[in-house]
Amino acid sequence: MRSERKITLERLRSTLERLRSTLEPSGSTLKPSGSTSGAPRLLFDGPCHLCQSSVRFIRRRQKKPVFTFLPLQSEEARALLASCLDTADEQVAQEIAKLLQKAKMEAQTLVLIENGCCHLRSDAALRIAKYLRFPWSLLTALRIIPRPLRDAAYNFVARNRYRWFGRDGEGDGECGALRL
Repeated sequence: MRSERKITLERLRSTLERLRSTLEPSGSTLKPSGSTSGAPRLLFDGPCHLCQSSVRFIRRRQKKPVFTFLPLQSEEARALLASCLDTADEQVAQEIAKLLQKAKMEAQTLVLIENGCCHLRSDAALRIAKYLRFPWSLLTALRIIPRPLRDAAYNFVARNRYRWFGRDGEGDGECGALRL
């Protein structure tokens, strides 16, 4: 069991190195301006209308403006995700590695980078709620629901969101981020 984890971790590290080589221009560092600590960063699916509406909802209802919003399809978001691989626990690191390997238009998760930690899906959504004004901040109480159940509901909506809410054109993955 321990050797399997070691092998998996080695695969993740090799995947990280491969992704770093494709993301960073020659001679530059991977980290974008600013670090992963500091202001929370919310990475969302840029072309998704539900995600765009959620970003607008969060912007209007924050207690004070703290979030930086980035579409998952952007190079800066991908670099942030790659830098999270070093500090994330094994399960989250595997999810991030899968996300980085997918094509730009296949992003199906919400990512919150807060204090250098990466939170995915329902964990990200419920952590965002603590930054919102009352009564929306009460949604953090839903964390008592076991993560597998929360993520199952999240994944159901994520699989159907384009059909229910639509998305921007097939071409440029970042076009939705511009209309926020």
